[in-house]
Amino acid sequence: MLAPVPVAKGGAITLFVPAQTASGVWEVYNVAGQRVSSLSFASGTQAWDTQPVSPGIYLVHVKVAYEKGGGGEAWQKVAVVR
Repeated sequence: MLAPVPVAKGGAITLFVPAQTASGVWEVYNVAGQRVSSLSFASGTQAWDTQPVSPGIYLVHVKVAYEKGGGGEAWQKVAVVR
């Protein structure tokens, strides 16, 4: 889960990660398809600082692997506003 969406420029979007997550990565892309941020993580919450990016629409791709096997991935649209 990502929150808050939308977020003010200079704020942070928090990714809430289930405790049983062994590893994961989230990548942020602009509408031109360019990756603007990437973060590897394990369980716990993670944050994406929006300060370096311009206001606009971004696509967030999250991919996780769980400790007991399996995993998943999802895309979410995020708006960064002034």
